[in-house]
Amino acid sequence: YAHDYLDIAFITDDTLAELYRRMLDQYNKLGQFTEDRADMALVGKLRLQIDHDFPDSSPPDRQEALVRAIRELRKRYIEQRLRDLEIELKQAETQHHDQLMNQLTEEVKLLTQQLTELSR
Repeated sequence: YAHDYLDIAFITDDTLAELYRRMLDQYNKLGQFTEDRADMALVGKLRLQIDHDFPDSSPPDRQEALVRAIRELRKRYIEQRLRDLEIELKQAETQHHDQLMNQLTEEVKLLTQQLTELSR
């Protein structure tokens, strides 16, 4: 799920972005998530934080919460990108760049469709 919906660009913390990138690399190579020594300390800290924050949750509950969080991150990213595109469209319109306006409009349509799908 994360691979399909969570782009590394959505993760603002550099350490977590690097961990996510490494985990995806390992998953793509091995077909499963694994931890190497460089990742184990950080993953351990994340597990402790999860155990602390959600002491009574089951693994399925945690997975569901993770999916919800990823969806929310994706929505926020799309919403921010749509705001950025609105500004870019105004600039392109002011400068009479029709081709750029068409490209930006297509991106707005695609992102709006993705946002609609995520909101279901």
